Amino acid sequence: MSRLRRAAQISVALIVVVLILIGVALTALETGWAKNQIRQLIVRQANQYLTATLDIARLEGSLLRGIQLGGVRLARNGQPLVEIDEIALSYSIRELLQEGVVIRRIRLVRPRIVGGRQADGRWDLSAPADRDSGDRDRGRTRNAARPARLRRCPRTD
Repeated sequence: MSRLRRAAQISVALIVVVLILIGVALTALETGWAKNQIRQLIVRQANQYLTATLDIARLEGSLLRGIQLGGVRLARNGQPLVEIDEIALSYSIRELLQEGVVIRRIRLVRPRIVGGRQADGRWDLSAPADRDSGDRDRGRTRNAARPARLRRCPRTD
C-alpha cells in the first residue's frame, strides 16, 4: 500500500510541476519581449513568400484570445502597396488548432491600398506572393492548405 501511495504522490507532484511550467510559459508569451519575437518571426516567415516586403511595427493583445497588429505595411521597392494602421484579430486557440482555421473577427483600421502600373504594364499589386519561393528555398513541396473561415471583417476609416 505504501508503494501505491508513494506512486500517487509522485504523480500528483509531476502534474503540479507540469501545470506550473505551462503557467510560466503562458505568462512568458504575454511579455513585450515575447510578442516582439513573435512579430519578428511573422515578418521573417511572411517575407519568404512575398514578392514585396512586409513590415509590422507592433504586436499587442493576448496571444490566447486575439491580437492587434499596428503599423502594417506591404511595400515593393520602397513604394507602399498596402498600409493599415491596425489589424485586430479575434480567435479561439481551440478553433485555430482544429482542422480548419477559424478567425472570429478581423477589424481593419484605416486600410490604404495604392496601385500603380509597372514599366511592363502590369499592376504592382499583382502577385504579391510567390507561391513557390518559401518551399523551394527549403527544398520541399507545398502541403495542401488548411481550410480557413472568417466570421466578420469590419473596416474603420
